[in-house]
Amino acid sequence: MVTHGFNVVKKLAPYYPSTFTAADAKLLANEGFTSVRTGFMWEAAEPSPGRYDDRYIGRVVRFTRLLARYGIRTLLDVHQDLWGRHARLPTPGDGAPGWATLGLTFDDSFTAFWQNRPAADGVGIQTRYVQLWRHIAGAIRHDPWIIGIDPFNEPYVGTAYACDPLFAPCPAFETTALPAFYNRVIHAVRAAGARQVIFPETIAYNGSAVPTLPGFADRQTAYSFHFYCSTTQNSSTAEPYGSDSSEARQCKPTEDTAFTHYRTYLHRLHVPGFLGEFSCNDIEPDNAQVVDLADKMFTSWTAWMYYTAADDPANCAKQGLLKNDARPASERNAKQAKLDVFAEPYAQYIAGTPISVSQNRTTHRYVLRLRHHAVPGVRLRRGALTQIFIPARDYPHGYRAIVRGGRTVSAAGSPWLLVKADAEARNVSVTVVSDAHGQPTKRPTQTGWLPLH
Repeated sequence: MVTHGFNVVKKLAPYYPSTFTAADAKLLANEGFTSVRTGFMWEAAEPSPGRYDDRYIGRVVRFTRLLARYGIRTLLDVHQDLWGRHARLPTPGDGAPGWATLGLTFDDSFTAFWQNRPAADGVGIQTRYVQLWRHIAGAIRHDPWIIGIDPFNEPYVGTAYACDPLFAPCPAFETTALPAFYNRVIHAVRAAGARQVIFPETIAYNGSAVPTLPGFADRQTAYSFHFYCSTTQNSSTAEPYGSDSSEARQCKPTEDTAFTHYRTYLHRLHVPGFLGEFSCNDIEPDNAQVVDLADKMFTSWTAWMYYTAADDPANCAKQGLLKNDARPASERNAKQAKLDVFAEPYAQYIAGTPISVSQNRTTHRYVLRLRHHAVPGVRLRRGALTQIFIPARDYPHGYRAIVRGGRTVSAAGSPWLLVKADAEARNVSVTVVSDAHGQPTKRPTQTGWLPLH
């Protein structure tokens, strides 16, 4: 399964997307977005040591259930940036509560966390964090729409290692304190009965080196990574796809190197990846470059982010899919240039082993190639179908699917192209092209399947 979507995070009170409604979910679903990365803020979930705010946790869980009605799955994290707003130097961040902030700077606070220094109650702050995850896991353990758990957003190394503390590789940390912490979270989550996939992160150094975080004994673990090109991340301009973007050209070599490193790491560990954050800007030629690289890896992604969230700390001036957070969600209130790039055809389920994918964003020609046998360690169910999302945005008048080694079994104009491989086929290729005289492509909520009841 491959999903595309957005981060929907609220870093300040009330610490969850309280204004998100069915209209927002419908907007995302109709453009083919099937995942949201969201979660909890530690200071809201555990306002004092060992005391959990279950009303707040319940609000976040209810938000994920609203998403589920529209076919949108959730990746949950306990979010922080630069530790928290109580660490005042050099700049305040978000996430961690005051009682767990044991340093004046965020670097000192991270050091205290990795060393599990005790808060005023005598219990280590890392231990408290692990116990919080066990408590949350108990609330979500039976939810099939929560596809994964991201234990910690963008861990910083702190000051105990001879490494650059900001966005730089640190193997000494990634092979010791960081995996030890993740093993504690994995054990706590499983002890609570939650079976969702766990997606550990490494230091957020943008793929400048191959990660060194080791694999885990738990077979339901994967890897979540972030990528931001510094040239475009904080850009204050907006450029539509097709424009000659010098910023996108500057980012291209960095992106190619980073995704090569991520691909190398994923293959080494034999685990799936999830691009949890990228973009944060309106430079659409660069956004297209990153999306295309992720697509070639058949990797799920959630862009940063859905809201402009101008008041939240550690955000970007041009982030957001919505134009105005205060207005209701609608196509009119969404950045159409961004949707033109992010709402794209993609294989959501592949009945076999993917070989390659390509698309021409100008002519809307999409090509998927796959082998008609399962990836190692997986059994391919008889009659399994490959499902490709077809956006009405790209194919308003309809589309035509040319299939070799199989046949189309979905209705004309369906937003979900379903392909069944021939029994004797070794390889299958699917080419999708526009058809000006075809059946107009429906949006998912026009099919009667969504919202779910």
